Amino acid sequence: MPEEKPRQLSVETFRNRNRVLVLFATTQSDPDRLDQWEMLRSDPVGMADRDLVVLEVLEKGTATLDGVPIKLLGTSMLRERFECRKGEFRAVLVSKDGRSAQSFDHPIEPSQLFEAIDSTPQRREELKQRLGGEPYAG
Repeated sequence: MPEEKPRQLSVETFRNRNRVLVLFATTQSDPDRLDQWEMLRSDPVGMADRDLVVLEVLEKGTATLDGVPIKLLGTSMLRERFECRKGEFRAVLVSKDGRSAQSFDHPIEPSQLFEAIDSTPQRREELKQRLGGEPYAG
């Protein structure tokens, strides 16, 4: 069976389709990275409901999309764009329109991440449409 080649992607691949949580870490064994993944795996339904994917940028190792190896284009530009220095952990929430919504220098609980997403006008509009055009009260 031939070895599968990683897909080539950039953050722009997800514009208007997904929210992206970009995780920057040094290696796969980075303690903050491991904590973040453990937290994210606790609520896959909440992540799917919010069209949230996880794009991981490692200094040493292969980039991943939701844990699947990819060839990520422009990793140094991503670090610069989201102001993440080498050697540090950072989680950056990118909205569907491609803008950085929030940045965290520590692992973030899914509830905090979902609260940040759910408070945006774009998410409220999504929920309104999902509920048949009725205003979303929550």
